[in-house]
Amino acid sequence: KWTDKKTNKIQDYIDQISHKIVSEYQNICMETLNIKAMMQNNRLSSKLQKISIGKFTDTLKYKSSWNNRNFIQVDRFYPSSKLCSI
Repeated sequence: KWTDKKTNKIQDYIDQISHKIVSEYQNICMETLNIKAMMQNNRLSSKLQKISIGKFTDTLKYKSSWNNRNFIQVDRFYPSSKLCSI
């Protein structure tokens, strides 16, 4: 029962955050993450499991397509910070 409540709270939070992002922005960009490699880091793995980053990404993709928003996943090696040095 306790895990069900915790899971529901996490899912509710994911729904709220993804709804806010989709309703405020037309174009949504997200980096593709190597979650398997991140899970090998002991400190990061427990935090990643708690926040359900994969579930958040899937929910964001679904809601953006449902609301006709552009969802773009950028490769993690794409030098986005080097495009503009101003």
